Amino acid sequence: MIRTGEQYRQSLRDGRDVRLDGQRVADVAAHPVFKPLVDTRARLYDLQHAPASRDVLSFDDGVERHAIGNKLPLTKQDWWDKRRAMDALMQAAGGWAARLGSESAGEMWSLFDGQDVLNDMDPAYRANLRAHIHHVLHEDPFLVCADSDQAKAPLHVVRDTDAGLVVRGVARDTAAAYADRAFVRPGAAWQAQRAPAARAVGFVCDLGAPGVGLHCSARGAARQDGEPSVLARHLDEVPTDIVFDDALIPWEQVLFYRHAGAVEFVRATQSRYSGFSRLQRGLALADMLAGAALLAARLAGTEAQAQGALVRLAAYREAIHAHLTAAITLAEPSPAGLMMPNQSLLHAGLALAGAGLGETAAAARALCAALHEPAHAAPQQAAGPGRLLAYARDVLDSRYLAELAAAGAPPCDGLAPCQHALQAHFDWGRPLAVAAGAAGMAV
Repeated sequence: MIRTGEQYRQSLRDGRDVRLDGQRVADVAAHPVFKPLVDTRARLYDLQHAPASRDVLSFDDGVERHAIGNKLPLTKQDWWDKRRAMDALMQAAGGWAARLGSESAGEMWSLFDGQDVLNDMDPAYRANLRAHIHHVLHEDPFLVCADSDQAKAPLHVVRDTDAGLVVRGVARDTAAAYADRAFVRPGAAWQAQRAPAARAVGFVCDLGAPGVGLHCSARGAARQDGEPSVLARHLDEVPTDIVFDDALIPWEQVLFYRHAGAVEFVRATQSRYSGFSRLQRGLALADMLAGAALLAARLAGTEAQAQGALVRLAAYREAIHAHLTAAITLAEPSPAGLMMPNQSLLHAGLALAGAGLGETAAAARALCAALHEPAHAAPQQAAGPGRLLAYARDVLDSRYLAELAAAGAPPCDGLAPCQHALQAHFDWGRPLAVAAGAAGMAV
């Protein structure tokens, strides 16, 4: 099935415990901080029913219609369809959306490829995973992924019961307050800390369940400063701690427990499919940066002088586009028989997008900054430059811009996640053979 926007809104009125800077939020869908985000998400659900867009955003399996984004990718055409659907959703949302939900479905597909790992632990875990993927396809929930906060309050199992696991601790996400479910798993620091077995747990959680609190910070939410905002008020997200206070996770929602190998597999493959959505959001962001820069140059009358900067913006955008296209064209079968984007090209695109974002954003910022000059703020143009500056500020200050940059920039202690994945999937044999052959050396 595909839900309507109203069905989504009603799903959030499930008695969930949401607190914004310590204050209880009675109705997430109506609260001024969350309402723009919920309304945007609801509008995207409604588009799946609209005659003009339903065939782009959904498909008919012969029994009922489902969202394209939730469909298991079995062919290259499935990826072309997903790309077209995501483009349509982002345009409807205002050019770019920080979260569409299909990213989290993609992380479940990665675990689908690891069914043998789950089966070795307990065949029930494999059955649980398949049931959850079926639920996502047939119930169309807004699903997010949350990482355990290893430093603040590591998520851990307090005790096992006949009904399920009782868990305590904190996981983090930025859309949990207005999502239906979360896939919760150990964070990136789990392996480095050599965490105990009780923390090697992954499960699906209903976010309105007893013992689950959603503690949000307005400081990281949409703009509260009263300045004009074109973008952030309905597209940005709200950092949230998902607090588990002796919450019961039914056994049928547990995907793995006390198994370090499962954690390592999840961390190593989490962007196998979801990385495509991230890179596609990077393409939308590149379009927004290039478009804002060109508009600024035209309003300022400096388009001719700005050609060098505009070409750099165009090259950055087209490089991302090329990696997305090639990742589908050269897609490859996964261990479980799904069709996955070419992993080397996908992660090369993510690394490129992250590494080049700083320079690209600086070029766009410089062109937009020219509108601050008095000569470019004539009375008849004041509304245009003012609105463009607000738009550019929202784009350049976006948390996703920082997230994408961080994904491609190595942390102080090594490679970024996408760089690790690229190193693992890149075929080093050809360049090694070329260099060795040119040097007359045996490999």
